[in-house]
Amino acid sequence: MIRSVRILVAGLVVALSFSSGCAGPKPAEPAAEEKLALDAVPAGVMEAARKQQPGVEFQWATKGWQDGVLIYKVQGESGEGMIHEVQVTAAGEVVAPPTK
Repeated sequence: MIRSVRILVAGLVVALSFSSGCAGPKPAEPAAEEKLALDAVPAGVMEAARKQQPGVEFQWATKGWQDGVLIYKVQGESGEGMIHEVQVTAAGEVVAPPTK
């Protein structure tokens, strides 16, 4: 009886060590972006976006975290009807959009 309990406990220890070691860390889920009114976007962010895309009438904005940095995405339409997006950090630095 004692030998059976020892074998059972040893088997559980081995099984638990394999199941916890192989899975690895759970991947981080992407953070959702929050929609913003343009008047809620910091002035420095809007200034940087206007310098990057002069002539664009910005109409939409979102904010979200990307690699630990708060990013504002400001979007609008040019006179030719094209939609433009500028990504700017909270510090007012323009960020290149990720390549696809």
